[in-house]
Amino acid sequence: MSAAYFETLSEGKTLKQAFDAATSKAKMLYGAGGYTGTVAEKRTVVEITEYKGRAESTARTFARKLIADDDSRVDDKWGPAGAICYSKSKGKWLIFGWASS
Repeated sequence: MSAAYFETLSEGKTLKQAFDAATSKAKMLYGAGGYTGTVAEKRTVVEITEYKGRAESTARTFARKLIADDDSRVDDKWGPAGAICYSKSKGKWLIFGWASS
């Protein structure tokens, strides 16, 4: 089995709300049968708190750097997804990572 990198945007007052919304949407779009290469494969999520930017584009750049650096929090297709809140006031999140495909 292989892995695919994914990024998805979601909204929620809390990380749990945003993650639940993202996984539900992915399951609706790609199915829940497994190996979709999307956030639908993730059961847990970890917040990346050191990101201090406010733009979606820089959040994506930061996430991709974590992936390129094999950051242990997000480098396992069976492990948690990563999440970066890039607009706390609006509850906007970038959820990313590796997923089984």
